[in-house]
Amino acid sequence: MTSRLLHAVAVPSDSQTESGSRQQNRVAKQGVLKTDVPSAESVSAQPGQVSIDGRLAGRFADIHAAMIDELLASSIPVIPYAGKDEQDSVDGYYAPETTSQNPPDPRQGRFQQFDGVLTPKGTRRSHWRAVRTNPQTVDNPFGAAPSPEIGLTTAANKVRWYDDVSGAIETPTVQRTVTGEHGRLNIYDASEPSFDSPALIYDLSLREEFKTDCALWDDYNRNKVYRAESDSDTVGSATVGSATVNDADTLVESQWQRVYLTDHEWQGNIVLESDRLRLVIDQPKDDLRAYRYNADEGQYNLVQLGASDWRLFDVDITSIGLATIEAQLEFEGLTSGATHNLNLSLIRGLEDAVWSVPSNEDSTPQGLIDRLDPIAATTDTVAVPEQDVVKRTEVDR
Repeated sequence: MTSRLLHAVAVPSDSQTESGSRQQNRVAKQGVLKTDVPSAESVSAQPGQVSIDGRLAGRFADIHAAMIDELLASSIPVIPYAGKDEQDSVDGYYAPETTSQNPPDPRQGRFQQFDGVLTPKGTRRSHWRAVRTNPQTVDNPFGAAPSPEIGLTTAANKVRWYDDVSGAIETPTVQRTVTGEHGRLNIYDASEPSFDSPALIYDLSLREEFKTDCALWDDYNRNKVYRAESDSDTVGSATVGSATVNDADTLVESQWQRVYLTDHEWQGNIVLESDRLRLVIDQPKDDLRAYRYNADEGQYNLVQLGASDWRLFDVDITSIGLATIEAQLEFEGLTSGATHNLNLSLIRGLEDAVWSVPSNEDSTPQGLIDRLDPIAATTDTVAVPEQDVVKRTEVDR
């Protein structure tokens, strides 16, 4: 099994860490699912930085390398990096810096190599994990309830509201607990604390973080789950996620690519997920379909959008975070030919999307409101959550 994760992206196991700028890297090799070509990774520490590089081989090597490449080139400020037991000195929180992706042979997608640089931001012992809520008032044509909600996995411990201006701390109230595709989440209301722009601070296993995070996928026009036969009850790296063994089968959780860059070149359909709401935008037609996760059935079920002749015309992904994904969608009235833009905020753990009117747009046509109402939140105060870390010494009394 892969023993090291960079957020949601698996890296080859048994990586070694070196300190100093001129030490020789140790290289670890391992077998990759359904191939006899090993992968290798070396990890070396420069002064104030950690570099990762390695080679990938196998059926999904190109997707795996692209995910690493995009994650390290993303604008996400802080990501976790951890081994299986989270006991290595390199385990902690990092800011992605640079990366390069150089396949040894551009004609062979099954063989890839990668390298990147991470800047340390702290560890679980030095920092609290935090989600800054950044509540903002928006023009929501679907309602005006002042409830900027956010979701956080129930695996998080010692959760508190924190104001990094005054240093105030308050105990949060769980509004409700819900079940998403990858776990249970507590829903919090960012308008609850007595101070503005509160942050939730908490402790959470580095390897638990990604499970209920928002996700943006390129589905490559294929099913999410890949199943391969195996003649063994153990599996090496699955290259695109964790693997489990079921009798004679190996189930690889995803053969979709997790997307971290807004200018990603789409190979398949665009899939946005809050862990409870899934929006699928068919490419290149830009047809919009919506699904809501049913915990009792353990699956996403189609949500019937409202009866209207308004349809999606174009989409622009504007921001990709761990706790929220933002986009601007342009819709067209098929009868009138009119167009209208709406901003979309998909927030972790929520079953509805927050829609808002851009500052330079006219009021939303009733037909478009009817179309999107089944998947629209009714709040005009929206959280714009961003994952971060806060020094424990700043919270100490």
